Amino acid sequence: MRRVICKAGDTAPGTVTVTLQRGDTVVIVRDVPAAVCRNCGEYYLDEAVASKLYRQGEAAVQRHAEVAALWGSACGENPAAGSGFAPFPYVRTSQ
Repeated sequence: MRRVICKAGDTAPGTVTVTLQRGDTVVIVRDVPAAVCRNCGEYYLDEAVASKLYRQGEAAVQRHAEVAALWGSACGENPAAGSGFAPFPYVRTSQ
């Protein structure tokens, strides 16, 4: 895939850290599979991965989390949990 913004690099499969924010909620997801520009580091998510990210972000907003740290393996699943993205041990919620 040719980069749209820098036009100087091609993308390659890799993983990135994605940060989502809405209001007082911040969701940080590590190891997200993406197509990453070899030149500038800009990344593209496929529709299935983006959908999972948005669902996790919405769930964090619904439970009034202030900070939620999540991870996804290269296949977008947590092998220990079975499927989806899994939270790190630390999730801070507001009361």
